[in-house]
Amino acid sequence: MTKHTQGPWKVIPAGYSTKPKTLYVVSEGSDSRHIAEIDFGFQKMSGGYDEINKANAEFIVRACNSHYELLEALKGMLAICPAQNQGEIPSGWPHRARSLIKRIEGQQ
Repeated sequence: MTKHTQGPWKVIPAGYSTKPKTLYVVSEGSDSRHIAEIDFGFQKMSGGYDEINKANAEFIVRACNSHYELLEALKGMLAICPAQNQGEIPSGWPHRARSLIKRIEGQQ
């Protein structure tokens, strides 16, 4: 399976008047790549992209940039948790964590 472009990623405006309603997701660093183009073309708004669409693009970037760190933290927490619920861990949490790890890693 082909690997995706490594992060971190960031959101930037297209930066030219022919695409005022477009945001780009790009990778940072010396090997910068264009990841995605987010075009809000036919929406009824007065100027460029609106704040909700910009917030959505930034949310996607934050999720991608946090992916591996969150996965590592979840695995670490699961490794130090007792196998059985002893009153401090919500019931079913280890099973939910394992299920989520599988989904994140594309195994489910």
